[in-house]
Amino acid sequence: MKTTLLFYSFLRFAALCCAAVLALAAPTSRAADPGVLPNIYNFNVFGMASINRGETATLNWSISDATAVSISPDVGDVTGTWQVTVAPQVTTTYTLSASNSAGTVTRTRTITVIALPQIAAFTASATMVQAGAPVTLSWNVTEATALAISPDIGAVAGTSVTVNPTASTTYTLTATNASGTVTKSVTVQVPEPPAVVHSLTAMPAVAYPGQPVTLTWEVTGTESLWLSADNGGDPGSMNFKRSTVVYPQVSTRYVISAWSPVNGSVAKAVNVEV
Repeated sequence: MKTTLLFYSFLRFAALCCAAVLALAAPTSRAADPGVLPNIYNFNVFGMASINRGETATLNWSISDATAVSISPDVGDVTGTWQVTVAPQVTTTYTLSASNSAGTVTRTRTITVIALPQIAAFTASATMVQAGAPVTLSWNVTEATALAISPDIGAVAGTSVTVNPTASTTYTLTATNASGTVTKSVTVQVPEPPAVVHSLTAMPAVAYPGQPVTLTWEVTGTESLWLSADNGGDPGSMNFKRSTVVYPQVSTRYVISAWSPVNGSVAKAVNVEV
């Protein structure tokens, strides 16, 4: 009998020990207290909080005791998640809202968008004109605080300006704001003019041997000039000159020649009687 009682006592002790072990090993859960507001532990931007327009940023958060979670603007419901990717076009402050039956708590985070000026268009009313003809340069620019056009124009306002190029010119529009500068260019071609010798005169036209005679000419379209004489005398290059003095010993025919890549060589002559 004593042995039997000891045996049953041992079984009872063993059962109590097992129950205690199982109770300790079992998982525990705590329902949210309906009187406790949600807790937002953090609401952050993963990485940089400043991005260039067109880039994305990731918002992440840690919350407890919430039955509904949302982010505004533009995102909406994010219940059951812990991060979201956004692509704001302008600097935006996002508000994270966590709610339950006790109420709502919020946290905000701002993402700064660095927006350079945008040059949608920069055009010329004509891309090939004669020298001095008017050309209208037009532009469509947003988010710029200052505009300038080079060469020779400088600061501009509005949406257009008129220029009168005398040679082929590449115009560059520069748009600036606090974030930086962008540029766009357009080229207006001005064909080189043909070489024209309008006149060649001698003063005096009749001279005695060795007397100084002034030759004067009017040439457009080139500065490449050459003066020659039919008696073998050759004064030579007259580049960038408008006159010269000669000393003929005999009657001489002088020829001024002008050259241009547009029309080649043209000339005009004058006779000096000696």
